[in-house]
Amino acid sequence: MKVSTLYRIIPLGSKQILRCPRKLSKFPLKVNKCFYNVASTQQNPHSKDYVIDLKSDTVTKPSAGMRKAMAEAEVGDDVYGEDETINELQRRMAAMFGKEKALFVPTGTMGNLLSMCVHCPSRGEEAILGSRSHIFVHEQGGIAFIAGVLASLIENKPDGTFDIEIMKQRIRQIDDPHFPYTRVVCLENTHNFCGGKVVPLSFMEEVYNIAKSANVNVHLDGARVLNAATALNVPVKDILKHTDTVNMCFSKGLSAPFGSVIAGTEEFVDKARRLRKALGGGIRQGGILAAAAMYALDNVLPRLHLDHEHAKELSKGTNYSRKCIYIVNTVWCKLMSFKIMVLWRVTTT
Repeated sequence: MKVSTLYRIIPLGSKQILRCPRKLSKFPLKVNKCFYNVASTQQNPHSKDYVIDLKSDTVTKPSAGMRKAMAEAEVGDDVYGEDETINELQRRMAAMFGKEKALFVPTGTMGNLLSMCVHCPSRGEEAILGSRSHIFVHEQGGIAFIAGVLASLIENKPDGTFDIEIMKQRIRQIDDPHFPYTRVVCLENTHNFCGGKVVPLSFMEEVYNIAKSANVNVHLDGARVLNAATALNVPVKDILKHTDTVNMCFSKGLSAPFGSVIAGTEEFVDKARRLRKALGGGIRQGGILAAAAMYALDNVLPRLHLDHEHAKELSKGTNYSRKCIYIVNTVWCKLMSFKIMVLWRVTTT
């Protein structure tokens, strides 16, 4: 087989894998005439084979184009609001989300924590969360030991939803000194620890309507909400209209090296901005980081649907010699019998 010099051949059982070293280039991975983007690659020091690291969408590395955009970015001191690249990114995300204002923050964990601090300004107030939510499971309990927020948990169903009748019972707004006030309900879409499931919009709408009728806010941990929008084939603001605030990561499917954004009302963002400084999240010449996010929005987001398509194709490819582990709308692949070892989890429709 004649192969471009950009490719290296990797044996995969009786088949062949062709590998390209450039992330998100026009030369993707090719398996049995099916094409795949490469998340991260490195050579095995003990052989001529390459390991394709698909364990997370966070292991991607900036492309040459992204690095160029970062190097050429206009910068200023963002603590003083003088970084025009960050300002432009924040305006762009607010418009995309259909919210009044947005704030660039270092990480999704900080974005969620800031949101909880604003929604629950008095220590001891309550947030309702799913039992498998990233905020509860994977953020070191920060909402409790930093924000003083009580987590009221509802068991998540396999599809990332939870029992709405239980949520109704959990909302506490009575003026009784025995109970905390419920201030916010937290949703997650896509839902990481429920297999990357896309949470139905009908569920989000029902939760939002019930919460607002009780004067309770709704926050979305939308680290991968752009994957949800891609899977549902809807504008992301159609998802976020069922929320008061949102947190989204640039360093997940968009492949930027840094940063998240939170969005909501102007009052919410102004309070979060002040708290961001207290938590050590003030960014000085952060335009070089925001430029990577801007580049990702222009060059990676239009191709995000390919990640979903490629995940399905990779799953089909494993069926040549191994039965699929899970049949769900998230594609799980475990390639352990070949020279590539992968546990890949990507949201698809």
